[in-house]
Formats: sequence, C-alpha cells, structure tokens
Amino acid sequence: MTSNKDTTQPSETTPLILSRTSKPKKYGRSIVYRALVAGFMISLSFSITQVPIIYVFRLMTCEAYYTNHPLPPPGGDRCNNHQIEASTATAVSLLGVSTTFFGVINLFITGWTIKKLGIKSSLIIQVFWPAVRLAIQNVGVQTGGGMGILIIQCSQIINIIGGPAGYLLTLNSYITEVVEHEARTGVLGQLTGCTMFGTSLGYLIGGLLSDIFGITAPFRVTLVLFLISCCYVFFFLPWIPPNEDTEKKASKKRTVLNFLGPLKMFAPQRWVLGDGRIQKEWGTLLLGSGVFFGVLATSYVPVLLQMYSTDVLGFGTTENGYLISLNSLIRGIFLTLAFPRIIKAGRSWLDRRNGKKSGTNTPRTPDSEATLTELSQEIAVEAMEKGWQMYAVAMLLPFASGTGSAAKGTILQMCSAAERSDALGAITLLEMIARLLTTSVFGLIFAAFANIGQTHFVFTCNAAVATLGFIILLFCRFPPEGGKRYVEEHVPEAAPA
Repeated sequence: MTSNKDTTQPSETTPLILSRTSKPKKYGRSIVYRALVAGFMISLSFSITQVPIIYVFRLMTCEAYYTNHPLPPPGGDRCNNHQIEASTATAVSLLGVSTTFFGVINLFITGWTIKKLGIKSSLIIQVFWPAVRLAIQNVGVQTGGGMGILIIQCSQIINIIGGPAGYLLTLNSYITEVVEHEARTGVLGQLTGCTMFGTSLGYLIGGLLSDIFGITAPFRVTLVLFLISCCYVFFFLPWIPPNEDTEKKASKKRTVLNFLGPLKMFAPQRWVLGDGRIQKEWGTLLLGSGVFFGVLATSYVPVLLQMYSTDVLGFGTTENGYLISLNSLIRGIFLTLAFPRIIKAGRSWLDRRNGKKSGTNTPRTPDSEATLTELSQEIAVEAMEKGWQMYAVAMLLPFASGTGSAAKGTILQMCSAAERSDALGAITLLEMIARLLTTSVFGLIFAAFANIGQTHFVFTCNAAVATLGFIILLFCRFPPEGGKRYVEEHVPEAAPA
C-alpha cells in the first residue's frame, strides 16, 4: 500500500519545473469589473476634447484666415467659408494622421513595456503621458490662431510614449490574463462597450462644457481626469507579473523587423489535417484584410459626421456633442449587452449543429454582417438634409459594431498563451495602420469635396471600401476540425564518436 507521504515526496519522475495553473483562474470576477471601470474612465478622459477640438480648429483657422483677408460684412457666421472649411478639414486630417502615426509607434513601445514591465505598469504609462499632452494643448488653446494649431499638432508627439492606442492594447491584454478563453470574446466586447460608454459621456460633457464655460474648459477638465484615472489604475488594479517567455523575448535586441513581428500572425500558415495531409490556411490573412478594410471605411465616420453637420447643417459644439454621444452610447449598449449574447447564441447554435459540448466551438467567421450594415447605413447618409436625419443615422451606425471584438476573440483562439499579446498587438496595429490611411486619405477627400460644396460624396467612398471588406470577410474560415498547426521538426545531428 502506498502511503500519502510517497505521493508528496519528490522522486526520480518528479518534474524539476512544476507546471503552473492557468493564470486566469487566479483572479475573481471583481478584477474584471475593475478593468471595465478603468476602460470607462480612461476613454472618458480621451473623448472629452474630441468634439471641442474640431470647433477649436475651426475658430483658429478662421482667425488665421482673416489675418490675411478682409473681414466679411457684419452679420452671419464669418467662418462659413469654403476655404476655411477646407483648411479646417486639412488641419483636422493632419492631426488625425499625426495621432495615428505616433500611435503606431506607441503600439510597438507598449508591446515591449507589457512584456518587460508588466501590464499594469504599461497601463500607468499610457495614462500619465496623455495628461502631459493635455497640459501642452491647454497652452495651444490659450494661444489661438496659427500658432495655437501648431502647438496642438506638435503635442501629438507625446503619443509615442502614451496614447489611446497603447491603453486599449494594454487593457485588452489585461482582460486576456484574467478571463477564461470561453468568456474572453464576450468580455472583450464588454470592454469595448464600456469604452464606448465613456466615449459617449465624454462627447456630451465636452460639448456642454465648451458652450457653458468656454472652449478652454474641456481641456482643463480632461487634464484632471487623466490624473484621476492614473491614480485609479495604480490603487485598484492588481499587478500581473510579466510572462517569463515574453519577458525573455523583450530582453533581446529590438529592430524594426522585430517591432513588425506581430504582423506575422496574418501570414498563411500550414496545418496538419486529421488525415495527415498538410494544407496551407488563409483564414488569418483574410481576417486581417477584412478588418483592415472595415476600419479603413468607418474610422473616419465620427469626424465626418461632426464636420458634415457643422458645415452643412450648422451644428455647434452642443449639437455635435449630442450627436456623437448618442452614437457612442448606443454602440456601448450594443457591445456591452447584446454582443456577448450574440456570441454565446452563435456558439450554442454551432454546438447543437455539431453535437458537441457547449463552449467547444469557435465562430467560423467574424462579424461579417457588421460591415454590410455599415454599407447600407452609409449609403443612407447621402440623403441627409435635415438635423433629425443626422441623429437617425447616428443611431443606426452603432449596430455595425462588433467586428473588431469578434476579430480579437477569433485570432486569440488560433494562438498559444504566449502569443496572445502579439495577436492583440497584430489586430490593433492593423487597425492603427488603417486609421492612419483613412484619416489622411478621406481627410484630403473631404477637403477636396468641401472646396466644391459636395461633401456628401465622401460617404459614397466609404460605402465602396466597406463593400470590399464585407466580401473579404465572407471567405474567412477556420482550418478543418481536427487539424493542428504544422511545426517543422529539427533532427539534431549525431555527435561524433
């Protein structure tokens, strides 16, 4: 009879390095709620200035324009000028391009800090430095004119260290560490929903603050909120130690090719099928391509809605605040409440169809319907001539949400635990590159159409790109069931006798 002592004492067969249990089992549900609250607070801080900054640029551009041009006759809006509208669109486009370009660099730095310093330390960095950026932007708003625009544009360099792209990547990585994989896709959608709630409230507060207390008030309030968010992360989120494998990778010498390494997740991969055949799968490449064109088509829409409503419908900061707040609020409700249930219902349907245990299936296609919905809604925008139509479109567009969260959950199912950070970084990097292109391309397109008074054609261009993304996602599939990723075996050479 074997004693209990024998089972607990080490023997020749006892592993020298004991296997560790899955990290997500160490954390309770309360940690997830704290992370969701953090997402809400940080997104609130980032979004308060989004509506006022477009109006600020319009005022600064108008001020700079009339330093070299005669003032118009009194009465009416002196800034209602096609040249001022085009210059404002160009300035806003340049701001978006610089934000996205520096955000791409920030993604590389954030990925390195997550692996080297840990997720919490990286999140604190991503929240503190935007506070520094807001302090500089306050100076630019006070200065006004062309110099004020230049100060605000130059302040975007700080996004290299900390910015909206990095904090989203960090929070997504945090969620993947504290949630089991079955619930991961739904919780990632809830995180996106919470950030949308924060964004919605931020848009509304920003518009109201600028109208009630002046255009500088939103920038001062945002500075305080960033500092509060930084303290919240420091005191309320537990520290998660870096993964040993990823930390060793982070210690290696970094090059530009290393930083672009996450994009290798989208390369076609060879899989060994159940019958032993080796087959190349294109699912990740099609997934990435579909997400890229989806973001390329839609990420400029919030800015476009504001600029279109300002130039064509005469909206001010309060009306734009209500407009974008309504859009983000409905998107947040959809992603937080409806999206996890849609994912769960889809898994249950696949389980019943395949006769499997619940939770064992993975959605075969990311939310392709979202891009189709975006397409039909953007085509409807072309007919807008009244304010209520703009609000109606702002209410419809959020139902096209979910593709990004579905793509994150999908690609996480196709990689190991050590690759999760790189997988999230790959999706986020792809989205950032698409935003970089859409902000520059569609910003210039808007400026060109604004010069001839035909800004509604920008929505037609968005619809065409959305159609392409939808078609690509229709062909996205997972490898056949029972297959596994092909790994080349390296046979060591025999030692000389």
